[in-house]
Amino acid sequence: MFEWFCDVSFSQEKVYRHLEVRKLIETVLSTTLDDITYDNERCKELTLNLTEHILSGVKRLPMDRYKYVCTVVIGQKLGQSVQTASRCVGEEQNDSYTSVTYENKTMYAVATVYGMYAV
Repeated sequence: MFEWFCDVSFSQEKVYRHLEVRKLIETVLSTTLDDITYDNERCKELTLNLTEHILSGVKRLPMDRYKYVCTVVIGQKLGQSVQTASRCVGEEQNDSYTSVTYENKTMYAVATVYGMYAV
């Protein structure tokens, strides 16, 4: 009986909360970038600030044993088509990621959070 209880609580801790992470990223991107026009120099600072903001928010979610990596890419919209790709090697059962794309009139942003379960 005790072993079953421990196993259940341990497995619940392994849940990566996709919806909560997605909502957090969407909120950070939209509140930060809605009224901003693309500027190459400003975007360097924005990517760092957005990454820090997203990571600090994700770390407050109840996923205690996860380690995170966050990437943010910002580019200027000039009527072109853009595709991004990324790869992360991890344990399929416990590790995961969330990626969100944001656009306004002058720029696009892609933010990705990788969650790796720490054993």
